[in-house]
Amino acid sequence: MKPALHRSVIFWSGILVIAFTCWAWRDSQRFSLNVDNGIWCFSQDQSAVSIWRPDTIMPRDLTVERGAPDRAFRTEIFPAPLFMRGGDQRFSDEEWQRDRNSRPSVREDIIRVWRKSQPSALILYLPYWLLLCAFTVAWAALLLWRAKRRKGGVAADEQEDCTVSP
Repeated sequence: MKPALHRSVIFWSGILVIAFTCWAWRDSQRFSLNVDNGIWCFSQDQSAVSIWRPDTIMPRDLTVERGAPDRAFRTEIFPAPLFMRGGDQRFSDEEWQRDRNSRPSVREDIIRVWRKSQPSALILYLPYWLLLCAFTVAWAALLLWRAKRRKGGVAADEQEDCTVSP
């Protein structure tokens, strides 16, 4: 029996999420978005999503800013992910230092700034390619589980049809 993907809610939901993620990835290259409430901040910029807690927490009303991305940074289509606490010394100076003529990437600038922050500061920098890959793996696993469940269910239904009841 065919898997009948065109009738699957899991299939169409996955297509919708993948399309939205690709749109957000493209949008992050053309615009930046910052959402801040003073405790946690969210940013979409330069092919990645950042969630961070600043070292000075000052609760305030939610602010949303959208605009052109900072062109001072080098654009990377596939940046590396990053999780960092303030004052983290795992990254050496050579890792973020560069020629004065070259532009840093957003990741390099995050490392430079957060090394000087208080230890209470946190940042999680997730590139869209990583989010897309993680979702695609989970989605494929759900589709395989669905196909296996349908195959097992069909076999049980066919077996019931073959038995003759008195």
